[in-house]
Formats: sequence, C-alpha cells, structure tokens
Amino acid sequence: MALQDDALTGPVTFTAQVRDEEGVTLVCLQGELDLSNASALHELLVAPELLTAPEVRIDLTQVVFIDSTTIGLLVAACKKERSAGGIFSLRCSEGPVLRVLEVSGLIDFFKVEVVG
Repeated sequence: MALQDDALTGPVTFTAQVRDEEGVTLVCLQGELDLSNASALHELLVAPELLTAPEVRIDLTQVVFIDSTTIGLLVAACKKERSAGGIFSLRCSEGPVLRVLEVSGLIDFFKVEVVG
C-alpha cells in the first residue's frame, strides 16, 4: 500500500508500504509525520489488514520528523492491537524520532527496536 497526493485531500509528506515479513505485518513509513497528514496516517493505521494482523511493526527508520499528533495515533493503534491480543512494536534508528519517543516516556510502552 502506498499513499499518493492525488488519492487524499491535502499534501502527503510521507509514504507508506505495508508488507508481510515472516508473519509480521510491517508498515514502513518515510518522510514527515505531523498534523498535516494525520488523517492519511489514521486511515492507514485502521486499515483492515492492520486491524486483523496478529503482529504489527511500524518501521520509522526513514521518518525525519514526528509530532505529538502522530504519537497519539501510534498510541491508539498500539492499544487497539494489544486489546485484540496482538503484538505492536516500533522500529527506529538513532536520531530525532528516537529522541521524541524517549522524551515522551513512551519508549518502553511501544517496545522500540533501535537499529543501526
């Protein structure tokens, strides 16, 4: 699944790819995640393929900016997945996104895997 500007209202400053990786639904995000594209990200996070997946991992290694709106969407998606008995985690690299997760105190809540 890839998001494109013409498919949604307003500019999309991120792209998303969803794929199965050894039984894990991997959502690879790239770009900036903020209020301007929160509705597009929300649509992605409530897509049936994610809501029914037993394990969801959000890859933020290619995200260059994340704001509190995005954090709220990720928290909601995580709670939904876990309340349905699923597993939800994040993957990110050293940098501003990891720093936001650390400062917000959500690093352990999300079960963040830090990669190279």
